[in-house]
Amino acid sequence: MKIAFLLMCVLLLNACTNSFLTDELASNSSDFDVSYKTQSGNQNYIIITDSMADSYKISYQLGANPPDDCSNSAVSASDPGEVLIPSLTGGQRYSFRVCRSNGQSKTFSFVPGNLVIEDNYTNTSNLWNIWLKKSDDTLACDNTVTYMDECFHASEVKKVVTLNFESCSDLEMNDENDFFDWTCSVENQKAVFTSKLKDATKFKNMIDPGSFKPNKVSLSYKSQVVNESTLSSWWSNSFIEITGAVAFTGTLDNTIYYVAENVDFQNTVTINGSNSVLVTLNGAEISGTASGDNSIELGNLAQMNWIEVNLQSLGTSDGMRVGGKLHYIRYSTISGASDDCVFIPGTTDRLNLIVHSEISNCNYGIYMSGAHSNIVRDSLFKNIAVSGFELNNSHVNKFINLKFLQSGQAYRFVGSPSNANYIHKSIIADSSSGVAMANASQRNIFYNLKIYNSNDDGISVTSDGEGNRFINAYIIGGRKNGIRINGATNGLKFTNVVSAFNRESGVSVRASENIDLVNVSSFRNGSLAGTGGFLFSDTNKVTCTNCLSTLNNNSGFIIGESSLDSLNNAFHGNLIVGNNGGTQCEVVTSADVSHGIIDGTCTASGTNGSSDFSNGASTATYYNSTDITSAFVGTASVDSVNEHGSISLPISFDSISDWFQFDNYQRFWVNEGATLIVDANNTECSSGSNCDIWDMTLNKTSSNQLFNTSFNFADGNPEPVGTNCPSAIAGSEYIDSQALENYTSLEYTNNIEIIGDSVGDDDGVCEITENCINRYLKHAYEIVSDEVGDNDGLCEANESCIYSPNWAEAYTPDNLTQCTYSANGGLANIEMWVPDIN
Repeated sequence: MKIAFLLMCVLLLNACTNSFLTDELASNSSDFDVSYKTQSGNQNYIIITDSMADSYKISYQLGANPPDDCSNSAVSASDPGEVLIPSLTGGQRYSFRVCRSNGQSKTFSFVPGNLVIEDNYTNTSNLWNIWLKKSDDTLACDNTVTYMDECFHASEVKKVVTLNFESCSDLEMNDENDFFDWTCSVENQKAVFTSKLKDATKFKNMIDPGSFKPNKVSLSYKSQVVNESTLSSWWSNSFIEITGAVAFTGTLDNTIYYVAENVDFQNTVTINGSNSVLVTLNGAEISGTASGDNSIELGNLAQMNWIEVNLQSLGTSDGMRVGGKLHYIRYSTISGASDDCVFIPGTTDRLNLIVHSEISNCNYGIYMSGAHSNIVRDSLFKNIAVSGFELNNSHVNKFINLKFLQSGQAYRFVGSPSNANYIHKSIIADSSSGVAMANASQRNIFYNLKIYNSNDDGISVTSDGEGNRFINAYIIGGRKNGIRINGATNGLKFTNVVSAFNRESGVSVRASENIDLVNVSSFRNGSLAGTGGFLFSDTNKVTCTNCLSTLNNNSGFIIGESSLDSLNNAFHGNLIVGNNGGTQCEVVTSADVSHGIIDGTCTASGTNGSSDFSNGASTATYYNSTDITSAFVGTASVDSVNEHGSISLPISFDSISDWFQFDNYQRFWVNEGATLIVDANNTECSSGSNCDIWDMTLNKTSSNQLFNTSFNFADGNPEPVGTNCPSAIAGSEYIDSQALENYTSLEYTNNIEIIGDSVGDDDGVCEITENCINRYLKHAYEIVSDEVGDNDGLCEANESCIYSPNWAEAYTPDNLTQCTYSANGGLANIEMWVPDIN
């Protein structure tokens, strides 16, 4: 059978999976093995591996059939190892027989020749900075895309076709400079490798002054190198060095502009061409000292430029002014301008992509004025005087995985409204505030926020803006309110929020209406008089679903202030209010059923499990026996990731240098001695004080009242049965929000029209100018990163959602499993996901 197999493999050339090395003949043993290696210059070797020393003869011939024996051997070897086979012609197939002295033999076949590096896409023309559309890789990227991530950097995709393999099994490719990751696929019965620039590879390391660094690839089979390419440069762009201190303007396309040594510019470096690169080499920087000018300027007609610079502005107005469109700014350090580190003007779709950069020591980190459709991700902002991001009339931008340290108001909305921006995974530490929205901006999404140790309010919304939403937010240890809402209307929503250890109220709502608070936990807030877990004053139509207020120094809920009332409130789901330092539910103004809760006792009886709110709109089940003193891991004695975690904690605030790295996402620096008891020790972690690492991970035990009790606080949530979703998230477990009036945006198309109000067409579909409500599940939240539904964070019909089984958790779990959802006569067509481990 082995002889037949051998003949079939040889006749079909590559038909045996990855093995041009055949099985030995029937009479042979497997004590030795053979393979091949081709080095640069087409030097071909047979590699003999043997369990003992022996002598060998090697016979070979052109074609797919090996010699019958080694009687006409061309090469001999006295020991195992590498044996040079001279004078093979590249590109032609040879078949070999290697014979041992005892008559045993191995046969195999291969095509000699070095690997060749090719452009994977012919329209990149062997040039570095060419981008193509993902939707059609025959088309160059241009401003018809919505965002730059709809394009890809095609120039980095090189192709290498192997000569001897039809499968990717046991194959690996690497480049000598380790700039790329290589992926194998099969094309036309050949294993083909394509490259992708490693995320950590910096362009400045890929070039020498005036040229690309030569590179080559090596192919390994079963961890043994068998082939390689010749050493060469892979792109053919022109290079121009920037020197001297006079103004420089680059107008050419497809050019590498580089700074090899420090350059102090008294004027501006301007790039007006397209598909070019501006780069500072290792150790070099551009120092801009031109007062009133910009250090670097991308011209208004420039497009698709790759910027990778070390820029230290010294008195210039802006560090970098980004005109034109579709620029790729990466691994840049931009610092020191008297105004903006980066200024992106408008009014237009700029479509820039900024990644892996550090912005510091300016008044404003990035100032967008009329600049739309930009993406900024994986970057750090620090030591910014006014704001990390300043947004004025700038729409549909994406800010993903950003960190802010001592950066003023991290996200500051000013001037004309900025709408429909998407902020995902921001960590904001020791800054003035996390979000300051002081204009009528609309439909902005904040998803997975961690804001702590703010000098002011953690989140401040102080304007009439429609439909802004915050989903999954920790707001910890601020000097003022965790959340401050003042003057907001029309569908402001907070879903899955934890506000704790703040000196003023956990949630303060004033002069506002149509607010939805869903799964909001507020504890250990309110050191100052007149503050508490929640404060509603001069408000109308606040809906609070699954709200918890405990261990706050003053009241749990404060409804009204002096003569300022708070009407038409509605409490749903579970309402947990207990063990606060003052009145659990304090209604300041005269009794009114629309307050939603009752002064002093919260419900008519004030007993656990009661839901009588004296004919108000509230339907919540009330609990006042709440003990969360052991709910969390709490003060951490060590942290294996944080730079300070291996020393004795607490440490002084002034010595903290690591604000972002912790053993888990739910850790924060807080003031020394932060505990879960009612006292006035909510002083901030600040200069002159000591600070602890505090872990807000829930202790997941049956005795923890916050664990697995979001639906049934008294007895714990029902468990799922098989693959079915838990009954806590059946479609019938919904509530309706308060009425919202006169929508002006189609963003609300997943809401439900109010029937019979003499407004609209009464078809139940929410349309422009109609009065509508949100109908949503009480114990789940919408996945807002999937572009399905209306992305308001509430789990509504026709959306993808995640089950929230616990209290005081505000992040998206890493591992989720879809369960079988039941509408149960309520909300239909929901794709529901549950945490793999709770």
